[in-house]
Amino acid sequence: CDKDWHAYDCSLRSCLNGDDPNSSGQFDEIQALNCINAAGQSGVVVLTFRGESTDPIPSSASTAQVKAALESLSTITSVAVELGGTSTTDTLCTSSGNTFLISFLTEHGDLPPLTFNLQSIDTFTVQETTKGNKENIECSGRGDCDTSTGTCFCYKGYGSSDGQGNSGVL
Repeated sequence: CDKDWHAYDCSLRSCLNGDDPNSSGQFDEIQALNCINAAGQSGVVVLTFRGESTDPIPSSASTAQVKAALESLSTITSVAVELGGTSTTDTLCTSSGNTFLISFLTEHGDLPPLTFNLQSIDTFTVQETTKGNKENIECSGRGDCDTSTGTCFCYKGYGSSDGQGNSGVL
């Protein structure tokens, strides 16, 4: 079926999936990108998630640039990208090594790792630092899906959200 459609004949609109707001003790998946690029070579990395690949990301990219590259993929809606460890250098790769932490804010559960292809980069690894364990269920388990429109109708006491615990647009 095309995106946003499902059923045996692809005739039903899909509603958004999300985390059950009544569950607790759950975490977003966090993956660490570790990069070393000795001698300050200018290299690139292409990141892939669920079969979709970014445009080449320069080794000098900032956290904001990596975030934009990942969010340009149709397989990722929203991530947070921040410096990991004790680093204060907002550059993906440094000669002594740097870590960027990728928090998946809208893709829930235990996710597959980002994969990569490199050009002129010495060392690059991806490591899961926090296993995601949030649910990814239709209408966050707190509403019914109208499959003619793809709209969730919330149960009494619940309302639309942005998927991050804040009010939504409906």
